[in-house]
Amino acid sequence: MRGVLDRPGWFWLFLLEGIVVFIIGIIVRVRIMVAWIVTDRAMQSLFYLPLHPTRTKSVLWRDSWYTPDEEIILVNRVLRDDYSKGQEAQERPTIKEILRYWKDTAFWGFFLVSIMGPIPKAPLRQYLHLTLRRLGFSKFRSNVLAIPAAAMQIFTILGITFSSKRFNERTWHCVFAMFCAVPMLSALEAFPAGGKQWERYSCAILIAGCKSDSTIELQLMQN
Repeated sequence: MRGVLDRPGWFWLFLLEGIVVFIIGIIVRVRIMVAWIVTDRAMQSLFYLPLHPTRTKSVLWRDSWYTPDEEIILVNRVLRDDYSKGQEAQERPTIKEILRYWKDTAFWGFFLVSIMGPIPKAPLRQYLHLTLRRLGFSKFRSNVLAIPAAAMQIFTILGITFSSKRFNERTWHCVFAMFCAVPMLSALEAFPAGGKQWERYSCAILIAGCKSDSTIELQLMQN
């Protein structure tokens, strides 16, 4: 849409995305207003969000929001939606607990892996279209040629997750997910300056397609 009504392409991108968000916000607001007519819980939730459906009392709200039967129903629905939420602590962490986690070496290891792991692949993945443009492809071809990377990301995430669950193994799946792009990164570094347009494109697509960083974090947290 670049050039439509003498506006740049980014203008229409932000405008269309903003309109969608605005419409969703209006729908949510209308639903809240309708809920006010039925119950006062919606209005209460605007000022205070409880930690748990069974602990809705606070300084602002002396009475519980729900009856005992409603609390049982809510808890069952939450656990059916995501059973892992039943393992989460329902109390606010204390300063002592926070300091204990900061002293845990496993926490720092997970933190470093989560921050540094995506660095080699993230720039190429985020700026894939610009990279393809610099390789000499047109705007249209750059958009079309980026499609295989997006499709490969889906199969990579689902494949590693399914395999890890199937074999009940975490370590080597995380290692593979982290290092699967190393050969392609090495090839890009070894290529001489200039030329080899399609070879560079193939390596870039394979690197961008190895989108398994979120899978790694999930596996580590499950472990």
